[in-house]
Amino acid sequence: NNDFMTGSVHNMLGVAAEPGEKAMIADPYVMEVYPDEGYPSLYLCTFDLLGACTDGINSEGLVVALAADDESMARFPMEPTYGHGVGLQEMVVQRFLLDTCATVEEAKEALLLNKHYYAFAPCHYLVADRHGHSFVWEYSHAHNKEYIIEGDGRPQIMTNFLLHRYQSVEEMPEEDEELSPFSRYRTLRRAIETQSGKLTQEFMKEANASVAFEDRSFLRPAAAPTRTLWHNLYDTGDRSMEVDFYLRDEPDPEAPGRKRSARSGYFRFQLSC
Repeated sequence: NNDFMTGSVHNMLGVAAEPGEKAMIADPYVMEVYPDEGYPSLYLCTFDLLGACTDGINSEGLVVALAADDESMARFPMEPTYGHGVGLQEMVVQRFLLDTCATVEEAKEALLLNKHYYAFAPCHYLVADRHGHSFVWEYSHAHNKEYIIEGDGRPQIMTNFLLHRYQSVEEMPEEDEELSPFSRYRTLRRAIETQSGKLTQEFMKEANASVAFEDRSFLRPAAAPTRTLWHNLYDTGDRSMEVDFYLRDEPDPEAPGRKRSARSGYFRFQLSC
């Protein structure tokens, strides 16, 4: 799930939007890229068409996705650069891995050998390959330590807190809001535990929809509310993705005074190589 506010850059900075100003990431792009050097890839981007991406898959079946570390931003002072830095910033890590790595092991080595910084917000990453291997890559809140949380062949859940801080789900804080990071983690964990055997595509779509941001998700809705702007489902076997986009809010007939998301339904894209 890609979750982000529906307001403009000015809204994010705490000031009124200018007349006709678009939402900050109103225009997501599906990019199909065949570089002269490196692996072809299929990915979603919206901030910087020349380099950045939020999630994607390459021709070797490697998948990378990011999520913001909201817990660290709420608990600790942050030091974004808002400009040039040395190394890989949070939005180009994915392109770097998709361009250069075929497997999870190659991705680990690439991440460990490079310097990192965050320009806007600290993030963590889920990396998986077509062989069934996966890991979550994280930084400490001070960004001076790095952690690898292995999947060990099991489903991995990643929301907006750092997994390495908690040894078990019992250690995670209890929260009031239905779709706070820890509540979402527990919802997905319970859904997965009810399944036996391989997880189906339909189950994955339903499980992610159960933690999608809606009007009802918040005790105190914001003026520019957060929504799940898209959900991606990647197939590492045939190097494809299905993506469902948020379109707008509309009145919810089942909850007077509330709104619900109007969505596009899933589009399917596949690399041609």
